[in-house]
Amino acid sequence: MISITVVGKLYRDSEIKTGGNGDYLTFSVGVRDAYGDLGRMMYFDVNTNQTSLSDFLKATKEVAVSGELKSREYDGKIYLSIRKPSIKLLGGNEANTKPPQGDAVM
Repeated sequence: MISITVVGKLYRDSEIKTGGNGDYLTFSVGVRDAYGDLGRMMYFDVNTNQTSLSDFLKATKEVAVSGELKSREYDGKIYLSIRKPSIKLLGGNEANTKPPQGDAVM
């Protein structure tokens, strides 16, 4: 197993989807891999059963996500994902609301 921690911003609002094991939340975190003109964005897909976080995981929200790094290839492109994530919301909360507490939230 390869463990990874990334700190970045959500590419778009999180979405609740339904799969074989019930509802889950999916989102992508963008991370710049270098500074200046040499930098490029890398995106990590994240899935979690913590659907109660959907109101807090909105586009441009900064988060830290730790978990198991996985990759897959499709149409000649490499896609990275983080499984079994631990999620920490960074920055201030809008309207002084607090996210729900749970094992997946740091």
